Amino acid sequence: MIKIRGIGKYTAAAVLSFAYNMPYPVMDGNVKRVLSRYFCLTGDITSATANNELENKLQKVFDKNRPADFNQAIMEFGALHCKIKNPECEKCVLKTGCKAFKQDKVAGLPVKSKRTIVKTRYFYYLVPWQTVRGQKYTFLQKRETQDIWRHLFQFPLIETAKKLSWDRLATSVEFKDIMKDGSYEVLAVSDVYSHKLSHQTICAVFVQLQVFSGLHCEKINKVSAKNLRKYPTSRLIERYLEEHIFANV
Repeated sequence: MIKIRGIGKYTAAAVLSFAYNMPYPVMDGNVKRVLSRYFCLTGDITSATANNELENKLQKVFDKNRPADFNQAIMEFGALHCKIKNPECEKCVLKTGCKAFKQDKVAGLPVKSKRTIVKTRYFYYLVPWQTVRGQKYTFLQKRETQDIWRHLFQFPLIETAKKLSWDRLATSVEFKDIMKDGSYEVLAVSDVYSHKLSHQTICAVFVQLQVFSGLHCEKINKVSAKNLRKYPTSRLIERYLEEHIFANV
């Protein structure tokens, strides 16, 4: 039955046991809670390992002679008695065999980790170059906001809500605010650099520009190419510098 599109293990077991009284145990949230507490299973029920253990325990207590009655009973027991909050442990008919009750661990079971939401951010770094008397200079800013990499240096940054092409970026308000209709030449546009943090993924593109005029950023530092290594930057920017800048300095 699970070969039918849209039919999973839970639906298949429910149909086969309730409609045809076939020996297939049903595993839903209520059943997982009852089993986790009765056997005091401390594994995270969102993991495959813990679910395998739950299925093994369920098979051991499952009544193959009365599958429909068993499935209905354990699901209702979890919904009405072994509830998520305020379970009725004192008058529970299973408390003498319940390991979690004996160890005073009912409230903490089952263990279920919270899903981490990973945010994707799009960083476009402008790497401006100016040549003065044969010496190459670029420009760095110090990150001061309450955000990642605070107090580290970076190239002028444009952060966008979605991925942009260079043409779209060049016509954006943010880019025009930085360049102030100045004169520049695009030297290179990097591939996307992906940098994963605990709750976010940074997708960064570096655009090297030869700047002839314009360029306006607050609290900006003019840095010679040979002194770039003296400024602490994020590992993301370090990777770019090592691959594209330091080798040519």
